[in-house]
Amino acid sequence: MKIDHLVLNISRKYQQDSKEIKAIQNAGFPYKPDMGIRTKGFKVSNIWIGNEYLELVRLLLPSGGTWKKEWVDAYNLGHRGLMCLMLDTDNLDAEYKRLSSLYVPMTKPETVRYKWFLNLLSKTMPWRNSYIPVFFGVPMQIGFQETKDASQKGSMTPNSRDNSIRGIKKVVVEGGFTEGDLKMLAQLFPEGKQETEGFTVKLENNQTLVFRYNKEYHVTIVTDCKNAEFEKKYVSFENVTLRNS
Repeated sequence: MKIDHLVLNISRKYQQDSKEIKAIQNAGFPYKPDMGIRTKGFKVSNIWIGNEYLELVRLLLPSGGTWKKEWVDAYNLGHRGLMCLMLDTDNLDAEYKRLSSLYVPMTKPETVRYKWFLNLLSKTMPWRNSYIPVFFGVPMQIGFQETKDASQKGSMTPNSRDNSIRGIKKVVVEGGFTEGDLKMLAQLFPEGKQETEGFTVKLENNQTLVFRYNKEYHVTIVTDCKNAEFEKKYVSFENVTLRNS
């Protein structure tokens, strides 16, 4: 299992304000918000970081069109920032069966489809997704994705790997996690460990997840940066800090 992408609800300025866009680019991320999926209901722009990415979503209509209902509801209630951490798995059906046996509520694997142009056009994506519920103490959830053909994900350009920022190596989620949340994390990640830093999970490709109690909800995404020009640089938007190391 490994990090695939992070879904963020964002305000208009992170797709249209030149100052905000420039701040992301100056940290080493060649962000082009005009690229990405756009439907009548929502606009997506991506920050590509090696094989991982941030999916920045802004609603264009309160209904959100075909965007995920739970995320649309959260957006309309004012939630901005990380909405979902998506993890890549080689066998989504096996993961669904394992978690169901532990009575962890998880949606059935489902193929993603988008519709646009008055619902006359549609596109079926080459992956299936499942989700656990939103945490009790933190307004985010974890999703699982299985991709049939990784080459069909898209060109993933412009990509920060061109600046020797090669991928996401660590995600730290801080928030008001409850005992029930920690129990569910232990079921999701039986290999995880309760450490001083928090509940820590080691994934493939030397990636790490950390879930830590904090009164404030904040997310730190740490990249694998091999460029002295961008090393230690960071940019913050909504409740997320994207940091090179």
